[in-house]
Amino acid sequence: CCEANIAALESGKLLAVMRFQVNNERAGFDLSKHWVSDVAGFYKHTLLADSLDRGLTWTNVRQLTSIFGQKHGSAVGLADRRVVVVHHHGYPRPVNGARAVVSPDDGQTWEDEVYYLSHKGGYAYSLSLGGHEMLTLVGSSRAPEPNAWLDHVGKTDFFLIRWRLQ
Repeated sequence: CCEANIAALESGKLLAVMRFQVNNERAGFDLSKHWVSDVAGFYKHTLLADSLDRGLTWTNVRQLTSIFGQKHGSAVGLADRRVVVVHHHGYPRPVNGARAVVSPDDGQTWEDEVYYLSHKGGYAYSLSLGGHEMLTLVGSSRAPEPNAWLDHVGKTDFFLIRWRLQ
């Protein structure tokens, strides 16, 4: 996994949010038995893992997102044991952006509701404001062809969202 982010939760647990991307053939084993993807033989999703010992060991590795291209995320823990993961929704390109999902129980289960935070771009990071509100930084590209890094230079707007779950 790469693009890993770690959030310290109210319970003392650490929650890792990681990008998982691999070609089934290159991996040398059948990932379809373990992970869900909607593109045959290729996986590009967000995984989670827990640590109860301050990051020495990681357990309960699990897939958070199930749509191809939901591949990068960051978490923030709130005071009431809720966790918010903001993740990038990469494809199809015309509707990519940042989305957020909420767990009511320290990241063990996830609500069905999805929060749409941006259109285009979408690599976002959040931090907790006093355990009840969040501040999320999102980049949103205006590049006509967002397939090359240089397409985004000078064409990306960054904005902050201050928000609170009800």
